[in-house]
Amino acid sequence: MSGALLQAVGGLALVIALMFGSAWIFRRSGGLQALARGPVRIVGGVRVGTRERVLVLEVADTWLVVGVAAGQVNALHTLPRQDAAPQGVPAATPAAFPQWLARFASAAPERKP
Repeated sequence: MSGALLQAVGGLALVIALMFGSAWIFRRSGGLQALARGPVRIVGGVRVGTRERVLVLEVADTWLVVGVAAGQVNALHTLPRQDAAPQGVPAATPAAFPQWLARFASAAPERKP
């Protein structure tokens, strides 16, 4: 009886290990982003709170700066598409994001409401 129980526990452990391994490989390879080849691409973003983020999205030839909070997404600014993200400002530093945003907002043409 203990041999059958040991075999069942070993099989269960193997299946769980395969599930975690598959999930890890899926996340490392791009996961859903590789499957979702749509018109919207995330250029960069930063966390500004525990549940709030500011993202830069690329849609066609336009960059949209959006604020994302629990249950809502708000457009903050629209920019023409840039050649590349700024080299000197890493996207993951929350302290540097306001300077980056101000630099691109000042370069963008004024939009009428």
